[in-house]
Amino acid sequence: MTAKARIIPFAPHPGQAQRPSPNGQGTPADLTALFDTPENGRNGAARRTLGDCLIEAGVIDQETLDRALLIQSASSKKLGDILVEMGVADDTMIARNLARQLRIPFADLGGFRPDPQILTLVPPSLMRKHLAFPLKLHGKRLAVALDSPGDFAALQDLQFAAGMDILPVAAAKSHILKLVKEHTGAALNTGGSPPENPLVEMIGASAVEDKDEEEMDEKILLSSMSPVVRLTNAIIAEAVNKGASDIHIEPYQAKSLVRFRVDGILTEVSKIDPHVHPSVISRIKVVAGMDVSVRRKPQDGKVRVRYGGKTYDLRVSTIPAAHGEKVVIRILAQDKGSLLLEDMNFSSQVYTGMTAAIEKSAGVILVTGPTGSGKSTTLYACLNRLRSPTVNIITVEDPIEYEMDGVVQVQINPKAGITFAAGLRSILRQDPDIIMVGEIRDQETAHVAVESAQTGHLVLSTLHTNDAPSAVYRLLDLGVEPFMISSSLIAALAQRLVRNVCPKCGAPDPSTRRFLSKFSPYRQEGARENFLSGRGCPHCDQTGYRGRMGIYELLPASPEVREAIARTGSHSELVRAAKKAGYAELAGDGFLKASAGMTTLSEVFRVALVETASPEEASDNLTLKTGEEYRRNTESNVTPLAGKKGKILVADDSSVIVTVIQAVLTKAGYETISARNGVEALQAAFREKPDLVITDYLMPDMDGITLIEKLKAQMLSKSIPVVVLTAKNETAFFNRAKMAGAGECLGKPVNKEDLLAAVSRLLRPEKD
Repeated sequence: MTAKARIIPFAPHPGQAQRPSPNGQGTPADLTALFDTPENGRNGAARRTLGDCLIEAGVIDQETLDRALLIQSASSKKLGDILVEMGVADDTMIARNLARQLRIPFADLGGFRPDPQILTLVPPSLMRKHLAFPLKLHGKRLAVALDSPGDFAALQDLQFAAGMDILPVAAAKSHILKLVKEHTGAALNTGGSPPENPLVEMIGASAVEDKDEEEMDEKILLSSMSPVVRLTNAIIAEAVNKGASDIHIEPYQAKSLVRFRVDGILTEVSKIDPHVHPSVISRIKVVAGMDVSVRRKPQDGKVRVRYGGKTYDLRVSTIPAAHGEKVVIRILAQDKGSLLLEDMNFSSQVYTGMTAAIEKSAGVILVTGPTGSGKSTTLYACLNRLRSPTVNIITVEDPIEYEMDGVVQVQINPKAGITFAAGLRSILRQDPDIIMVGEIRDQETAHVAVESAQTGHLVLSTLHTNDAPSAVYRLLDLGVEPFMISSSLIAALAQRLVRNVCPKCGAPDPSTRRFLSKFSPYRQEGARENFLSGRGCPHCDQTGYRGRMGIYELLPASPEVREAIARTGSHSELVRAAKKAGYAELAGDGFLKASAGMTTLSEVFRVALVETASPEEASDNLTLKTGEEYRRNTESNVTPLAGKKGKILVADDSSVIVTVIQAVLTKAGYETISARNGVEALQAAFREKPDLVITDYLMPDMDGITLIEKLKAQMLSKSIPVVVLTAKNETAFFNRAKMAGAGECLGKPVNKEDLLAAVSRLLRPEKD
C-alpha cells in the first residue's frame, strides 16, 4: 500500500490572521502572490523573513541569525543550509518555518512512498534541477515538495512541464533529496551554485555574440534569469530536442498555443497564459535584435545560439494578429550545412546524374520543389563537393542559411539595393567560377542567371515547381528564350521530403495493399518488397516516424530533351524525351524507398503528386491529385461534414458500443474517429489530434488506464481530456482513473444525457 505524505496546512503564528483561500489551507489560489516581495500582504505589510520566523519560533536567537547572515554574505548558500551546518537547527525545523514564512503547507515525507502515476507528471531532469518531488494531485493542482518553494522560476518550469498549476509544499531537504535520488537514479547538484542550464548560455551568449564575440559569464546569466526567460528557453530547448524545424507561438483570446513543426508536420505541444504571451514575444524580439516597441508591423530578426554543444541559427518572424503578435522561429542547425551528396539518400541513378552535372564547367543546374522540401540543403551539398582552393565560389542568398568556409556568401538586402538580380550582376565582376543563386524569383534574375551560364559560369539555383520538367516552363514564363534554356540547362532536380519509419517500432505495414495499385507502373516483377510502418513509441512521440529523407526525380539535359525544349514541346513530350535518358518520377523513387522499409507508401502519397487513379478504380470517378486528397477520400472512420463542435476519439473493443456512441455524438454535432484497442487509440490520438478521448477500461493490448497514463506522459497529448467507461462501478476504480488523469468516469450502460453532459463539460474550457 502506498504511504501518503502527511501535509500539514499552514498554521499562522499567534496574533497573525490567516489569509483565506479556496482550499482552506491558507494557500492563495494565485501562487504568484507568494513571490511579490517585499510587499506581500493585503495591507501592504512586508513579508517576514525566514530568520524572523525562526526567532519567533524560538529556534535561534538574533546573535545566531547575525552570524549566519554574515556567512551567507560571503557565500552563495541558503540561510537554512547555513543554520543546519552550524548545528543550531535541522532541516525539518527549517522547512516548517519556511512554510510559515511563505504561507504554504508543510509535508512530513518520512517513509513516504510515491504513486508511480504522479511521478510521470514531472521529468526527472526537473526533479534534479530544482530538487523537487511531486506528491499528489491537490484539486486541480499538483502538490510538489521543493527545497526552495519560494523560487518562482522553479514553479514556472514545473508548471510548463506538468501542464497544470503547482502547489508548492515545504519539506525537509534530506527527505526530498532521498526521494529524488531513489526515483531518478542520478547525481544531484545540491550546492549553492545554480544548476547548469545550457540553454541560458545559448540565448544569453547569442545576444552579445554579434557585438564583440565575447563570452558572457554563465553565472551572471543564471542569476539574472527571469521566469519569462526560463519559459522562452524551455520552449526553444524542447523544440531543439524534438528536432523541430519551426516554432509557432500563436495568440488567441483565452490562450496562446505553442506548436512545433517536426518532420514537416505541425503539432501542438503546449499552451501558455495569454497574459504571459506579450512578455515571451518581447523576450524573443530582444535576443533577435528586433524593435520591441513595434507591435503593429511585421518584423524579421535572427540570432545565433548554442545548445547541447551545437550551434543553431534562429530566423524570427513576427506578424500582428487579432489577439497579439504571432511569432515563427525557423531553427537551422549549422551542421546541416556540412552535408555531402552521399548523405542525401539519392538513388544510384540520381547520384550518378548529379555528380556528373556539377562537374560541368558551365551551365545551369536547377533544384525545384515547394517551400521546406530541402532545396537549399541539396545546393549546399553540391557546394561542399565543389569547393576547393582552386575555384572561386560566390553565393547570393536570402537569407544565408548555413555558413561555409571557402565560399563567399552575399546576403540580399533590398534596402541597400542588393536584390538577387543586382547581386548576381555584381558578383559577375568578382571573377567567379561557380555561382549559387538562392532562388530565381523574377524575370531579371532568370535572364542574368542563364546569361551567366552561357558566358562560362556554373550556376546553381532553385525554383518553385511541382516537378523537374516544369522548371523549363517556369523559365519560359519568366521570358527566357527556348534556345537559351536548351543551350544552358544541365539538369533539373525535383525533390520532396518524406518521413522515415521509426527504427524502434517499425513493423510490417498492413495498409500497403490499398496503395499498391497506385504504384503498379513502378513495381518490378520478382523484386523484394518490405513495406513497414511505425506502430508508435516514445522514441518517435507515438507518431511512427523519426526524421526525414528526400525523394527525387532528375531531368538530365540529354540531346532529346534539349531538342524538345528548343521547339517548346508539351510537358508530356518533354517527359517522354527525358525517359529515354533514364528519367524516373518522384513517385517511383518514393515507391522504391517505401519497398525497402525506409518510409511508407502513405507518406509518398502525402507529398508526391499522383495525376490519375489506377485502371481498377477508374469506375469510382475518383481522380487523385495529391496523397492528402486520397487520404481524405478513403479514410473510412472519419465522419464527413461533422466536427462543428470538436473531434472525439472513441476507443472500445466492442464495435456495437463504438457505433452507438458515435451515432449519439454525430447527431450532437461532433466529429468522431474510432479505435479497437488501446494501442490503436494511442496512435490515433497522436495522428488525429482529437479534442477529447472516450475510452473503455477493459480493452485488449492496452487498457484504458494505461492509455490515459501514456497520453498524459507526452507533451503532445497531455492536455487532451479523457472520459473512461467501465462496468466496474467501484469507488476505488474511479479514484484510480481520476489519479491517472481522467476528466470523467461513467458506468456502463452509458446514459446518453450523462455522456453528452460529460463531453460538454470537458470541452467547454477549450471552446470558450
